[in-house]
Amino acid sequence: MMSELGCVPNAFSYSIVLKGLCDNSMCQRALELLQMLVEKEGACSLNVVAYSTVIHGFFKEGETSKACNLFDEMIQQGIVPDVVTYSSIIDALCKARAMDKSELVLRQMVANGAQPNEVTYNCMIHGYSTSGRWKEAVKLFREMKSRGLIPDIFTCNSLMTYHCKHGRSKEAAEFFYSMTAKGHKPDIVSYRILLHGYATEGCFPDMIDVFNSMENNGTQSES
Repeated sequence: MMSELGCVPNAFSYSIVLKGLCDNSMCQRALELLQMLVEKEGACSLNVVAYSTVIHGFFKEGETSKACNLFDEMIQQGIVPDVVTYSSIIDALCKARAMDKSELVLRQMVANGAQPNEVTYNCMIHGYSTSGRWKEAVKLFREMKSRGLIPDIFTCNSLMTYHCKHGRSKEAAEFFYSMTAKGHKPDIVSYRILLHGYATEGCFPDMIDVFNSMENNGTQSES
């Protein structure tokens, strides 16, 4: 109807439709629309947001190969990936425990001038932590801070989880209390991680102190 009314759809218009399709688990239809637009109007009619939307949608649906193929096609079309595109790919690789590949994508991202943000580093730190690669997780944690990015609750929860799984609840508690010192309020996940760590190690007095702290701070536990 827009064309009939003399209003030509632009990249923003297309991105809205593509997002709607992906949000409703219709990524294949979104891909078909994307390819039709490229054939009809050329890649210049689209932008990085349009491609990133469909790439992210395929990752959410577990269609990793389709997402990676579209990423390659996007680059061939001369569209430069942004931090959202790279972060989506890094997140998917980390969830698949393909940490070496995610590290390569991170370095490629920096080399191409796209600066990683908190989301990017959180994905990497969580991936390395759950893979048991503590040295790499700490390295990226320090790199994150050196870039002026402030670790958030998700970052600290990832590092706390690693420590607790390896019987180092005291070290996990250091991250826990550093959150408060830096103005971050621990969430229910933070408390659950530390409580489970203390319980596993039999540190019941510490566990009771954390539980009381949770109630005093107004954090609601789940029954």
